[in-house]
Amino acid sequence: MPTEYHDVVRHSDLGNLSWAPLLYRNPLNILTGNAGQGSVTVAGEAYHPMAPDMGQGGCAALEDAVVLARALSSAATPAEGIAAYVAERRRRAAWIVAGAYLSGWVQQGGTNIHDVRGYMIKLFRDRIFYRFVFPRLADTMWYNCGDLITHCATRKAKTAALCMAKPPPKSWAVSSIDQACNNACGVLAK
Repeated sequence: MPTEYHDVVRHSDLGNLSWAPLLYRNPLNILTGNAGQGSVTVAGEAYHPMAPDMGQGGCAALEDAVVLARALSSAATPAEGIAAYVAERRRRAAWIVAGAYLSGWVQQGGTNIHDVRGYMIKLFRDRIFYRFVFPRLADTMWYNCGDLITHCATRKAKTAALCMAKPPPKSWAVSSIDQACNNACGVLAK
Protein backbone atom coordinates (compact mmCIF):
# COMPACT_ATOMS: atom_id res chain seq x y z
CA MET A 1 0.00 0.00 0.00
CA PRO A 2 1.38 3.45 -0.86
CA THR A 3 2.78 5.44 2.06
CA GLU A 4 0.39 8.33 1.30
CA TYR A 5 -2.53 6.11 2.36
CA HIS A 6 -0.84 5.34 5.65
CA ASP A 7 -0.17 9.04 6.18
CA VAL A 8 -3.83 9.91 5.60
CA VAL A 9 -4.96 7.32 8.14
CA ARG A 10 -2.26 8.28 10.64
CA HIS A 11 -3.16 12.00 10.48
CA SER A 12 -6.93 11.55 10.50
CA ASP A 13 -8.98 12.54 13.50
CA LEU A 14 -11.30 9.66 14.45
CA GLY A 15 -13.88 12.25 15.50
CA ASN A 16 -14.30 13.22 11.83
CA LEU A 17 -15.28 9.74 10.71
CA SER A 18 -18.91 8.95 10.11
CA TRP A 19 -20.76 5.84 9.13
CA ALA A 20 -23.92 5.85 7.06
CA PRO A 21 -25.53 2.74 5.63
CA LEU A 22 -26.25 2.63 1.91
CA LEU A 23 -29.96 2.80 1.28
CA TYR A 24 -31.84 0.88 -1.36
CA ARG A 25 -35.36 1.36 -2.62
CA ASN A 26 -36.87 -1.35 -4.74
CA PRO A 27 -37.26 -0.04 -8.32
CA LEU A 28 -40.83 -1.40 -8.38
CA ASN A 29 -41.66 0.95 -5.51
CA ILE A 30 -40.29 3.84 -7.55
CA LEU A 31 -42.40 2.80 -10.55
CA THR A 32 -45.62 2.23 -8.63
CA GLY A 33 -45.20 4.11 -5.35
CA ASN A 34 -46.63 7.47 -4.40
CA ALA A 35 -43.91 10.03 -5.10
CA GLY A 36 -46.22 13.03 -5.17
CA GLN A 37 -49.53 14.05 -3.73
CA GLY A 38 -51.11 17.40 -4.37
CA SER A 39 -48.40 20.02 -4.12
CA VAL A 40 -45.94 17.78 -2.22
CA THR A 41 -43.28 15.56 -3.78
CA VAL A 42 -39.87 14.10 -3.14
CA ALA A 43 -36.69 14.46 -5.17
CA GLY A 44 -33.10 13.28 -5.13
CA GLU A 45 -32.12 10.68 -2.54
CA ALA A 46 -35.54 10.94 -0.89
CA TYR A 47 -37.09 9.69 -4.14
CA HIS A 48 -34.45 7.29 -5.42
CA PRO A 49 -31.67 6.37 -2.97
CA MET A 50 -29.03 4.32 -4.74
CA ALA A 51 -25.68 2.70 -4.23
CA PRO A 52 -22.71 4.76 -5.47
CA ASP A 53 -21.56 2.09 -7.94
CA MET A 54 -22.56 4.08 -11.02
CA GLY A 55 -21.94 7.57 -9.64
CA GLN A 56 -25.39 8.74 -10.69
CA GLY A 57 -27.01 9.80 -7.39
CA GLY A 58 -26.07 13.47 -7.60
CA CYS A 59 -26.71 13.55 -11.34
CA ALA A 60 -30.20 12.14 -10.86
CA ALA A 61 -30.92 14.75 -8.17
CA LEU A 62 -29.88 17.54 -10.56
CA GLU A 63 -32.08 16.02 -13.26
CA ASP A 64 -34.96 15.98 -10.76
CA ALA A 65 -34.43 19.70 -10.10
CA VAL A 66 -34.52 20.58 -13.80
CA VAL A 67 -37.57 18.43 -14.56
CA LEU A 68 -39.44 19.62 -11.44
CA ALA A 69 -38.76 23.30 -12.18
CA ARG A 70 -39.81 22.89 -15.80
CA ALA A 71 -42.96 20.94 -14.85
CA LEU A 72 -44.00 23.49 -12.22
CA SER A 73 -43.38 26.44 -14.52
CA SER A 74 -45.50 25.06 -17.34
CA ALA A 75 -48.39 23.63 -15.31
CA ALA A 76 -51.62 25.42 -14.49
CA THR A 77 -51.48 24.30 -10.85
CA PRO A 78 -48.73 23.00 -8.58
CA ALA A 79 -50.50 19.63 -8.34
CA GLU A 80 -50.43 19.26 -12.14
CA GLY A 81 -46.75 20.18 -12.18
CA ILE A 82 -45.94 17.61 -9.49
CA ALA A 83 -47.89 14.93 -11.36
CA ALA A 84 -46.02 15.73 -14.59
CA TYR A 85 -42.67 15.63 -12.78
CA VAL A 86 -43.40 12.26 -11.17
CA ALA A 87 -44.65 10.79 -14.45
CA GLU A 88 -41.51 11.94 -16.28
CA ARG A 89 -39.01 10.77 -13.64
CA ARG A 90 -40.42 7.36 -12.62
CA ARG A 91 -38.93 5.13 -15.31
CA ARG A 92 -35.52 6.77 -15.41
CA ALA A 93 -35.15 6.80 -11.62
CA ALA A 94 -36.16 3.13 -11.38
CA TRP A 95 -33.69 2.21 -14.15
CA ILE A 96 -30.79 4.02 -12.46
CA VAL A 97 -31.53 2.48 -9.04
CA ALA A 98 -31.78 -1.01 -10.53
CA GLY A 99 -28.62 -0.46 -12.57
CA ALA A 100 -26.62 0.79 -9.59
CA TYR A 101 -27.72 -2.15 -7.47
CA LEU A 102 -26.96 -4.69 -10.21
CA SER A 103 -23.62 -3.08 -10.97
CA GLY A 104 -22.56 -3.20 -7.33
CA TRP A 105 -23.83 -6.73 -6.81
CA VAL A 106 -22.03 -8.07 -9.86
CA GLN A 107 -18.77 -6.23 -9.23
CA GLN A 108 -18.57 -7.06 -5.54
CA GLY A 109 -20.32 -10.41 -5.37
CA GLY A 110 -17.93 -12.62 -7.33
CA THR A 111 -14.76 -12.18 -5.36
CA ASN A 112 -14.67 -15.73 -4.00
CA ILE A 113 -14.55 -17.96 -7.06
CA HIS A 114 -13.94 -21.07 -4.95
CA ASP A 115 -17.62 -21.55 -4.20
CA VAL A 116 -20.37 -22.13 -6.75
CA ARG A 117 -22.15 -18.82 -6.12
CA GLY A 118 -18.95 -16.81 -6.60
CA TYR A 119 -18.10 -18.74 -9.74
CA MET A 120 -21.58 -18.15 -11.21
CA ILE A 121 -21.45 -14.42 -10.45
CA LYS A 122 -17.99 -14.19 -12.01
CA LEU A 123 -19.22 -16.07 -15.07
CA PHE A 124 -22.26 -13.76 -15.36
CA ARG A 125 -20.07 -10.66 -14.85
CA ASP A 126 -17.42 -11.64 -17.40
CA ARG A 127 -19.62 -13.24 -20.08
CA ILE A 128 -22.89 -11.29 -19.90
CA PHE A 129 -22.76 -8.20 -17.69
CA TYR A 130 -19.71 -6.44 -19.16
CA ARG A 131 -20.64 -7.33 -22.73
CA PHE A 132 -24.38 -6.62 -22.79
CA VAL A 133 -25.70 -4.98 -19.62
CA PHE A 134 -22.96 -2.55 -18.62
CA PRO A 135 -22.94 -0.67 -21.97
CA ARG A 136 -26.65 0.09 -21.50
CA LEU A 137 -26.03 1.19 -17.92
CA ALA A 138 -23.14 3.38 -19.02
CA ASP A 139 -25.46 5.17 -21.44
CA THR A 140 -27.23 6.72 -18.43
CA MET A 141 -24.44 9.28 -18.18
CA TRP A 142 -25.34 10.71 -21.59
CA TYR A 143 -28.98 11.31 -20.69
CA ASN A 144 -30.31 14.77 -21.49
CA CYS A 145 -33.27 15.80 -19.35
CA GLY A 146 -33.92 18.81 -21.58
CA ASP A 147 -33.75 22.55 -21.14
CA LEU A 148 -34.81 24.14 -17.90
CA ILE A 149 -36.90 26.83 -19.56
CA THR A 150 -37.91 25.48 -22.95
CA HIS A 151 -41.14 27.44 -22.97
CA CYS A 152 -39.13 30.67 -22.61
CA ALA A 153 -37.33 30.06 -25.89
CA THR A 154 -40.69 29.56 -27.59
CA ARG A 155 -42.18 32.65 -25.94
CA LYS A 156 -39.07 34.69 -26.77
CA ALA A 157 -39.36 33.75 -30.45
CA LYS A 158 -43.11 34.50 -30.50
CA THR A 159 -42.61 37.80 -28.65
CA ALA A 160 -39.83 38.84 -31.01
CA ALA A 161 -41.94 37.97 -34.06
CA LEU A 162 -44.93 39.83 -32.63
CA CYS A 163 -42.87 42.91 -31.76
CA MET A 164 -41.31 43.01 -35.21
CA ALA A 165 -44.71 42.77 -36.87
CA LYS A 166 -46.40 45.32 -34.67
CA PRO A 167 -45.11 46.94 -31.49
CA PRO A 168 -47.20 46.02 -28.44
CA PRO A 169 -49.44 48.75 -27.04
CA LYS A 170 -48.24 50.61 -23.97
CA SER A 171 -51.11 49.13 -21.99
CA TRP A 172 -49.94 45.58 -22.75
CA ALA A 173 -50.28 43.57 -19.54
CA VAL A 174 -47.60 41.04 -18.72
CA SER A 175 -48.66 37.94 -16.78
CA SER A 176 -46.51 36.65 -13.94
CA ILE A 177 -45.41 33.66 -16.07
CA ASP A 178 -44.49 36.01 -18.92
CA GLN A 179 -42.60 38.23 -16.49
CA ALA A 180 -40.69 35.24 -15.10
CA CYS A 181 -39.83 34.15 -18.63
CA ASN A 182 -38.79 37.65 -19.52
CA ASN A 183 -36.53 37.83 -16.49
CA ALA A 184 -35.06 34.38 -17.14
CA CYS A 185 -34.60 34.85 -20.86
CA GLY A 186 -33.51 38.48 -20.74
CA VAL A 187 -36.45 39.70 -22.84
CA LEU A 188 -37.75 43.12 -21.88
CA ALA A 189 -41.48 43.41 -22.37
CA LYS A 190 -42.93 46.86 -22.17
